[in-house]
Amino acid sequence: MQQRPSDIEKNHPEGSLVFVWNADAGILNAVKDSLHKWISPETYSCRLCELTHGFAKEKKAWRTFLDSVGKPVFFYYRDTFDQTGISGDFPYAFPLVLERNKSQWKKLLGPDQFVEITTLEGLIRALEQNLRS
Repeated sequence: MQQRPSDIEKNHPEGSLVFVWNADAGILNAVKDSLHKWISPETYSCRLCELTHGFAKEKKAWRTFLDSVGKPVFFYYRDTFDQTGISGDFPYAFPLVLERNKSQWKKLLGPDQFVEITTLEGLIRALEQNLRS
C-alpha cells in the first residue's frame, strides 16, 4: 500500500522556503504595524516586514527576488505559524526563515541574523548565501 504524503509534504514540497513574520495576522494588526513602522521605526519588532515592505505594500526588489528564487515560497504570521505543523530543531523566535531540505526544516535566518541585516539588499544577499550552502 502506497503511503499518502503528509499535509506538510503536500503543502510545503521539498525545497520550500517559509518566512514567518514577527507580526500577528489580521487587517487591524497590519494597519497598526504600518503605523508603528512609520511613527517609531526604531522600536518596530519585525525586521523582515521592515526590510521587505514599504508603508503599505511589498517592495519591488523583494518581489523580483521571490519570483527568481525558483522555490515554492510561503509566508506565515507568528500567531498562525503553530497551525502549519512545521517543526524542527530551530528556535520558535521570529522573524524566521526556513528551508525544507531532505524532508527536514533548516533555519536559514532567525532573529539574531536579522539584527545584523539593515537593508533589503543585505537580506537578499544573506538568503542567497544560505541557499548556496
